[in-house]
Amino acid sequence: MTYRPAIVSGQRVRPNGPATHVDAAVLATGEVLPGDLFVDASGRGARTAGWLSAAGGPLLPSVTSECGLLYYSRHYRVREQHPMPRPVSLLGGPRGDLGYLAFAVFLGDNRTFCLCIMAAPWDKPFRSLREPAAYQRAAALLPGLAPWLEVAEPISPVLPMGQLRNTLHRVVGATGPLVTGLMPIGDARCHTNPTFAFGASLSLWHAVRLADLADRASDHTDLAMSFDAEIAADATARFDAVSAEDADRARLWSGQPMDVTDAEASMPLFLRFVAYRVAAGDPELLRAVARRIDGLDPVERLPALPHLLDRARTLYAQSVATFPEVPPRTTLLAALTG
Repeated sequence: MTYRPAIVSGQRVRPNGPATHVDAAVLATGEVLPGDLFVDASGRGARTAGWLSAAGGPLLPSVTSECGLLYYSRHYRVREQHPMPRPVSLLGGPRGDLGYLAFAVFLGDNRTFCLCIMAAPWDKPFRSLREPAAYQRAAALLPGLAPWLEVAEPISPVLPMGQLRNTLHRVVGATGPLVTGLMPIGDARCHTNPTFAFGASLSLWHAVRLADLADRASDHTDLAMSFDAEIAADATARFDAVSAEDADRARLWSGQPMDVTDAEASMPLFLRFVAYRVAAGDPELLRAVARRIDGLDPVERLPALPHLLDRARTLYAQSVATFPEVPPRTTLLAALTG
């Protein structure tokens, strides 16, 4: 195998029955680089669909939904004289939804972590989070964050990220593949709200399955069809699950009355506010939640297990009085202005 770094600027295509076949990459230098198979693993910013259309191929269909979030992230390193704070959630750091704002801590290496505070795009006062001092004041009020911030120092500015959408691309139509020779995988095939962290498991699984199927496929059409049969249903289910939670969260944050402890009112919010929060209190529930988060089980499996949902309700009722107090929205806004 030869590794060759290069900037790709387009594709060369030819007909393959009813499909369009990609048989070469066009480099920024103008060089045309032929190949048997092109794998697009370039993430949510993938440009291959546009290149395909520009080269005379089809405009690949896709479906999108709004995440409804603005991200404000900042990276920290725990000082050498302090131990790393104790993990407090399934993914390590504190996280939660205040009913008007969400936050999550993602652990890194070399004693680092990232705090991501998420606000609704329409809630403009929270855009002050881009200011480092305001960010620090607000972060210190988030439940469970103070012990982490007390032993850490920022190692990055506040990094805003917006215009986030869930997107599912389709490369196979009702009569067969729309394109052959080009295989988008991972986030280039389906990307969702980064908070869910589905991208890593999706990308690894796609890469392994594509390698296995490429060894056995009889031709490009067979490879496109067999790969789609393996991954399309799961990618669609992930897209649907994340889109549903994003939509329900937007309704909650906009003030619509929603009982997050009622699975019939909103299964996505019940899982987030109830099942995920109390999962550590029951081994079977913890395994099911971990397998859903890590993409080891289909996303629809846990919602279809009523005995675990009932167990989550019981654990929640037993522990809700011990949950940390949620700061009112007015308190966080006051902290932003100092």
